[in-house]
Amino acid sequence: MNTARWLTFGLLVWVCVATPAQSYHFDIDPDRSYTDGYVQIRLWTSGSFRGDFDTERNPKGTRTKAGTEGEFAGVENGAVLAKPYFEFHNSSVLKSRGTFDLTVDAENGKAILNSYKVERLAAGRLLLNAQCALNNEPFRTDGPPAIFKPDLAAFGTGQAELNRLTITQRPGPRIGTAVDLGNGWYRVSVTFMADVQIDIINFDQEGPMTFTMAASLVGNFQKTSDGAYFGYPKGQGGDNLTREVDLPLEDFPVLLPAGVDPEGNRQKARVRLLANVGKVSLAINGIREMNAVGKPIPISFSGPVPPH
Repeated sequence: MNTARWLTFGLLVWVCVATPAQSYHFDIDPDRSYTDGYVQIRLWTSGSFRGDFDTERNPKGTRTKAGTEGEFAGVENGAVLAKPYFEFHNSSVLKSRGTFDLTVDAENGKAILNSYKVERLAAGRLLLNAQCALNNEPFRTDGPPAIFKPDLAAFGTGQAELNRLTITQRPGPRIGTAVDLGNGWYRVSVTFMADVQIDIINFDQEGPMTFTMAASLVGNFQKTSDGAYFGYPKGQGGDNLTREVDLPLEDFPVLLPAGVDPEGNRQKARVRLLANVGKVSLAINGIREMNAVGKPIPISFSGPVPPH
């Protein structure tokens, strides 16, 4: 074999050994990626609450006292133990916008996911019906005067405004599977840990609540003439995430039903709850569809320099 042929052969061997599977950067199309169905967020918390009374800023506010007997002493406003459960839900269409990097290693049946980030409220804020089960010890209030039995029955708290719901993959690639379906199609499934950010305006927090939860990307992949496609056709499905957490919340307002006044008007006791979230559940289910277009990511070679 002459020198030229040897160099050509060596270069071909180097390319075959060193060239990795092509990676693609995908953009999710919000106009064709959605879930039309039901949204539910549940929070299990524990802590305490007290009235919103303040001698200077709110002297006519609600005062609280643990137990059902005894008079309020002076400006007494005591803490009441509780383990509130909150549920937010509504029917809606959630559009998704986001990006992710995906590599399908067909030869080894593997899929590698990186930098996944999706905003599930691409169409804007969402109004959810809210309810609370206080899971409280017995207590009484002044302003308005009322006595509350233990474990107050669940009650509605009106509508809550959800203005952020994002799912962001934790740093680092995650490896899943790529199953050959034939005709250039591959069924991809990758499970990964993600930071889920939820911002419910009514909770009056400085920033969104952030939970680390397990999430997954499942769909069909195919190379195209100028890149790749990833998605799944319209059908029934959803996301169901549940995880035990330990997230302290800043105190936030809650209105408690406190019967009616002598004129027959409904009364509300105004308290502020200070609690930790111990468990969170997020469910988004219904008819859904996803479509994402991928562009090739330039391959960065590492390893031996090919012969000259």
